[in-house]
Amino acid sequence: MRSKRQRVSDDDPLTRAIAPPPGETLEERDLRLAAEQEAKRISDAIDDDLNRQRIAEKKSPKAIKILLLGAFHSFTQNIELILPAACHRPERIR
Repeated sequence: MRSKRQRVSDDDPLTRAIAPPPGETLEERDLRLAAEQEAKRISDAIDDDLNRQRIAEKKSPKAIKILLLGAFHSFTQNIELILPAACHRPERIR
């Protein structure tokens, strides 16, 4: 007689999905395991890249968004009085 835990795991869809196919040969098993290792390596590389990006974003200066109302020419004249010269680069002013 099988235990209750064994019966539950037999009915579990995830257990069935990750189980090796019935009648799998040793060569097929080796190919499947190699493909799984490659997929895990790629997944880990993506996770590492995302973590590096997250850490870089935390260390980088935060963007400041300002809603400016009025004529553009008055904005460019007044912005020089408010912000340091480093912020006047054309790519920063949009």
